[in-house]
Amino acid sequence: MSASAKQPRRRGRGQRWLIMVLGGVAAAAATPSAALVAILLAPALTLWLSDDDDDKSAARPVLFAGLAATVPQLVNLWAAGHTMPLALAQASDVIVLATAWGAQAAGWLVSECAPLVIAWVMVMRAQARAAQLRALRRRLEEEWNLPSGEAK
Repeated sequence: MSASAKQPRRRGRGQRWLIMVLGGVAAAAATPSAALVAILLAPALTLWLSDDDDDKSAARPVLFAGLAATVPQLVNLWAAGHTMPLALAQASDVIVLATAWGAQAAGWLVSECAPLVIAWVMVMRAQARAAQLRALRRRLEEEWNLPSGEAK
């Protein structure tokens, strides 16, 4: 088999290994923080590891939305003593968990709906511009006494 006929190598495996190694180091160095982050960011981390896209276009907004809800809980954990019972108490709080996972759900919803909304806005703008140009053409045809150029 020639080199050009080989299948292209899938990228992203090294990135997964890097995430796993960094996660292991974080779990060993700061176990309460790692436990809290793993629980609160479980949907985002699962999506990040299972997303086959090179650009992680679906996982990135989910992760950022989850981080926005997780960082205040980490700050509270660090301010209150950084212990494992406190981390587990925060992670088992229904309001904290619902906020973090709900933020990630909102990030996913935005990543799925944003392209549709943008396409709709672009179509509406194009239709409005086309109507403006048709009106301008009709005005110029009347002004110059030209025959109508619209398709019948």
